[in-house]
Amino acid sequence: GDKAGNDSSVPVIINVKLPAATTKNKTGSDNGTYHVGDGDPYALARKVMANLWGKDDVATARNIFNWVHDNFYFRLLSGKRVYEHAAYRGFTKKSGDCYVYYSCCKMLLDIAGIENMRVDRYPKLNGKVHFWLLVKLNGEWYHCDATEGYKDHPGVWFMCTDAQINDRYHQFNGKLYPPRAGGSKEFKASPTPTEEISRSEERRVGKECRS
Repeated sequence: GDKAGNDSSVPVIINVKLPAATTKNKTGSDNGTYHVGDGDPYALARKVMANLWGKDDVATARNIFNWVHDNFYFRLLSGKRVYEHAAYRGFTKKSGDCYVYYSCCKMLLDIAGIENMRVDRYPKLNGKVHFWLLVKLNGEWYHCDATEGYKDHPGVWFMCTDAQINDRYHQFNGKLYPPRAGGSKEFKASPTPTEEISRSEERRVGKECRS
């Protein structure tokens, strides 16, 4: 106030800058990683599986691998590989790398009650990994791979023996897995083929194990 006892006030505007909101990724945005949301992949898988049952396990498994192959498109991802995250990404974004294809096939096979296990490529090809599945059908283990993205192999690897899937994409350590159909116990890869020979071989393999 002043000497006469009068009070005065001056309005003051204060700008407060709030920190940027930090929210967990629940928006379903595609950030190029395996984690694109926190939904329940098992619930999504059960809905998909409702339309994939066949007359027997072989027909059901074939429906599963066909559905994943035909509905997804391939793209490379980054980040930590978590099975549930990869499956959720696949069922919501319909895209991903071989780990996403593997995860969705496995989750559908598990719901269908069909025994399966993951196979890891060994050794790495140009420093890159690859994942696919061994699936127990008609009492024997077969290689199955729904991964799309190979320009020289557009189809599905389904119920392949070691000999049929012996290409540069599917080298593996046979000692780590149960004997496969055809009596294979230890997988011995053929010498690394040239690009031309490999493509010819993959076309032959495709005809044998995509029927």
